[in-house]
Amino acid sequence: MENFKRILLFIYDFIIAALLFFPMYLQWAFCKIFLSRKKCIKGKLALISGGGNGLGKAICLKLATVGCNIAVIDIDKDAADQTAKEVTQIGALAKAYKVDVSNAEEIVKLRDELTSTLGAVDILINNAGIVSVTSLEEDPKKIERLVNVNLIGPLLMTKYFLEQMMIRKTGHIVSISSMAGLHPSPQIIQYTATKFGVSGYMAALTEFLRLQKLGDKIKTTCVFPFFIKTNETVTNFLNPNIRFKPLEVNFVASKIVDAIQKEVRILSIPWYFEFVTKYVNLMPLKMQQKLFRDRILREHEFAKSEN
Repeated sequence: MENFKRILLFIYDFIIAALLFFPMYLQWAFCKIFLSRKKCIKGKLALISGGGNGLGKAICLKLATVGCNIAVIDIDKDAADQTAKEVTQIGALAKAYKVDVSNAEEIVKLRDELTSTLGAVDILINNAGIVSVTSLEEDPKKIERLVNVNLIGPLLMTKYFLEQMMIRKTGHIVSISSMAGLHPSPQIIQYTATKFGVSGYMAALTEFLRLQKLGDKIKTTCVFPFFIKTNETVTNFLNPNIRFKPLEVNFVASKIVDAIQKEVRILSIPWYFEFVTKYVNLMPLKMQQKLFRDRILREHEFAKSEN
C-alpha cells in the first residue's frame, strides 16, 4: 500500500511538472530571444589554465581584447610568459605562472599569490588538458596522467577558487569538456571518460550553486567543442571521419568568450552537435549503432583502418 501511494504521488508531481513546463519554457524563450544581452567583464581577472598554447592562449588573447586582466598558468612557463607578453601588447594586465593543475599544493600557492598581487579571480577557465588519440592500449602511467590533468585538475582548481567566489558571491567557472563528453568515442576510451567526468561535475556544480542560493551570482559554462586544429595528431586522427573537419582555434575561443558574456550554461561547438547527440540517445542501441555510428560517423571504417 505504501509503494502504491508513492507511485501515485510521483505521477501527481510529474503531471504538475508537465503542466508548468510550457509556460516556463515560453518565458525562457522570450527572455533568450528578446532580453538577452552581454554582461560587461572589463576589468575582471580571468585565470586560464593551459594558457601557454592552443585554445588556452587564444582564450587569453580574446579575453584581453574585451578588457579582462589575465593570469596565465601552464606547466610550460616559457609558453605562459609568451602568452602574457602578447596579452600586455594588447593593453591588458597579465602575469604568467608555472602550475601543475593536478597538484593541490601548487594551486593553493597560486591562489594566495594571485590574491595578494592581482586580486581575487572573477573568471576561472579550466582549459588545461591532454589530448589522447589512443584507446585501451594506452600505457598505465599515461592513463593516470591523463585522468589527473583532464579531470582531477578541474576539480582541484574549482575547489580552491570557488571558495573565494562563494565568499564574494560572484564569479564564473568555465570548463572545457569535449564533444567526446557528449558522444562516447570507441577510439579514445580514456579521453572520453575524462571528458564525461568534466561534464558531470559541471552539471552537479551548477545544481550545488543553485541549492546554495548562489545560482544567480556564480555562473557556470561547460564547453563541448569538436576536435580543434591544434596539432597534427588531431588532424591525422580525424582523417577517417572526413565529413567533420577540425575547428579553428580562434573561432572556438571567440565562441567561449561570447558564452561567458551571455552566461550560457552549455556551449556546443558546432551548436547542433548537442541536439543531434540528445536525439540519437533516444534511439535503441542497435539503431544508434547502425544509423548514426556506422552510416554517419563511419566508425566501422575507422576500426578497419586501425587494423
